[in-house]
Order: sequence, then structure tokens, then C-alpha cells
Amino acid sequence: MPDRLLLVEDEQRLAANLVLNLRAEGHQVTHAADCAAAIAAMQDGEPFDLVILDVMLPDGTGIALASRWRAEGNLCPILMLTARQSTDAIVEGLSAGADDYLGKPFALEELLIRVAALLRRSRLPRRRNDNFVQFGANQVDLASGRATTGRGERQLTALELRLVRHFARKPGVSISREEILREVWTIADASKIRTRTIDTFIGRLRKYFEADVADPRHFLTEHGEGYRFNPDA
Repeated sequence: MPDRLLLVEDEQRLAANLVLNLRAEGHQVTHAADCAAAIAAMQDGEPFDLVILDVMLPDGTGIALASRWRAEGNLCPILMLTARQSTDAIVEGLSAGADDYLGKPFALEELLIRVAALLRRSRLPRRRNDNFVQFGANQVDLASGRATTGRGERQLTALELRLVRHFARKPGVSISREEILREVWTIADASKIRTRTIDTFIGRLRKYFEADVADPRHFLTEHGEGYRFNPDA
């Protein structure tokens, strides 16, 4: 079965070229030119395997669409297209739930490679004992992002899940902000970036998983270093 892709792009010439080339790669492509059409397509029929999502749309933004879909529990990979290539714009897109971003203008070959990589990553098999991380009264399904906490169940966003996965791979290890931006936010040169976004996301994880947010036991701040995940507390 071909992968089902949703392309959300209002530039008709660019959209037509992308549809043509993505179909030539063997993908089944649905095109939506605005937010309303994208929402309707997402609600109609079989789920998509990947969304290619432009940021600027006639009736809204890709940021708002990504946030909406993640809030609804949709974990479909999202490749965001943006003419805004500042660090703040990239962080905003990834924080909204995008899995990758590509700045306009871009080479068609790079887009096709990123599409293939996201589809391949989403299909990677996981060993059964790697599917879950448990700490305290909490358990997170690292495949689906479904979390059971002391406060009940919740669905993690794509970026929250990627952050938990990264911590789970390095229990007890101090992880710098630069590493988190590089490995979780996929920002290649993060050494000079100063942002409070990471603090915001750590605050979310504490609110979800810590019995006492003011005295966290699992998601710890290492002053001058970064953060450390302690699953055994």
C-alpha cells in the first residue's frame, strides 16, 4: 500500500509540482490549499502517514493546525514548510508539534529525502521492552505517547514525547540545553541560542508527572549544566 500524504500548501504552482513528484515517488497525495480543507481532509477517511504543512495559509497558520492536531491526539508526522527561518520560528513550529522543518526556497531532492526519513522513522519497529518507561507512579508508552500518571491518563504531544524519549535513553545523565535543542528540537547549531522554551517544556513534564511540582524528583535541574532524568526516585 502506498503511503498517504497530506500536502497543505496554498501556492498553486509549488503545490502542483510537489504533488507530481511525490506521486512519482509512489505516494498517494491529497492536496489542501487552506486550513479548512486540511481539517476536512484529516477528518475524512483513512489516516494519513505524513503531513507536509506550510506555515502561512490564507485562513490561518500551519502552527495552529499542528497544535490542533496534536491536541486531538493525532501523532502523524508533520514536515513544516516555512519562509521564516529564524531560530524563534523554527522553535515555534517544532513546539507546536512538527517533527521536522524545511525552509523555503528548498531543493526538491531535500524535501523528498526528509519525507522518506520521516516515513521510515515512523515505521521503525521497537523491541517490546523498549516501548515503555516507568518512573514513580508514571508510565509512558514511547511508541504512542500515551501516559499514565498519578493524576490520570493524558496524551503527550509529539515534542513532549521526543523529550521524554531523549531523557529515557540517558537516565541519571546531565543533559545540556544545547544537546536538547540539537537532538530534540533538531537545531543543528544550538550553541548560541538562548530560549526559555526548554524550561516551559520541563515545566509541563513536571506538572504531568511530579507529585510535587515545587520539589521534583524525576525531572531535575542541574544548575549550570542542564537537566537530569531520575527514574528511580
